[in-house]
Amino acid sequence: MRERGVVLVPTAAAGHAIAQQGGWRPGFDAEPTRLRAKRAPIRLALDAGVTNANGSDVGVFRYGEPARKLELLVE
Repeated sequence: MRERGVVLVPTAAAGHAIAQQGGWRPGFDAEPTRLRAKRAPIRLALDAGVTNANGSDVGVFRYGEPARKLELLVE
């Protein structure tokens, strides 16, 4: 991706919101395996020097919370 100038737009907030809608409580419950697994390719891309972009992931959580994705990507 880096060599070809392809930008990664990860959907970190979508999985997080869907897990919460399914009953997961961040800070109380163990993080779902699928959320940990979703972070792995993002980390690989960052380590490889792939440019990341921010999309909104709006549609799976309440409108007006776009900073949520940026917060998750920083984590």
